[in-house]
Amino acid sequence: MRFYMLKLVQEYAQEQLRRTGKEATYRWRHVEYVTRLVERAITPGSRHEWIEPEQPNLRAALHWAYEQRKARAGLRLVAACGAYWIRRGQMREGDLWLSKILELDSQVAKEDKAPTSVRLAALYCAGRIARHLGQPERSAAIAREALLLGKRTDEQVGMSNALALLGHLAQARDNLEEAASYFEQSYQCARLGGTGDDGVVLQE
Repeated sequence: MRFYMLKLVQEYAQEQLRRTGKEATYRWRHVEYVTRLVERAITPGSRHEWIEPEQPNLRAALHWAYEQRKARAGLRLVAACGAYWIRRGQMREGDLWLSKILELDSQVAKEDKAPTSVRLAALYCAGRIARHLGQPERSAAIAREALLLGKRTDEQVGMSNALALLGHLAQARDNLEEAASYFEQSYQCARLGGTGDDGVVLQE
């Protein structure tokens, strides 16, 4: 069941919330709700269509996280949204948000950064989207960044995804020997890392 509100009433309610001094509290509850909803919708066997009516909520949550410079929350949300954006063909929007919040995550203090597994998941989504946008050089650069980060932190699942992406890029160039090497390395990392706590798996 969904509830709709007139824009004028919505604006009045938001103004009243600001006056209580509790806007930030409820904004963060909203971000957490939207993030959990998207993460649940992208699990195997679920339907991405569940996210469709939530897009205004999704964008509002992303805007709030970015404006408040909360990279940890924002990156978790865009990492979850990556597969949905690709499935729905929303490459430009996905590319915009992933680029903005990955950059934010690079700028904030260490204690405010997202966990490495979340950054790797977001980089994987960004690399896939760049590939779909016809930007193979940029896609490869993102994959190499993810591979270096994965090696530095021993994140096998992140390494596996980055290597798989490099393999697909090599395959697209008809460099089959190089592609086979990347795919073999990806497979070995996947065996060592399993599916990982972040739930990221090869999605090519």
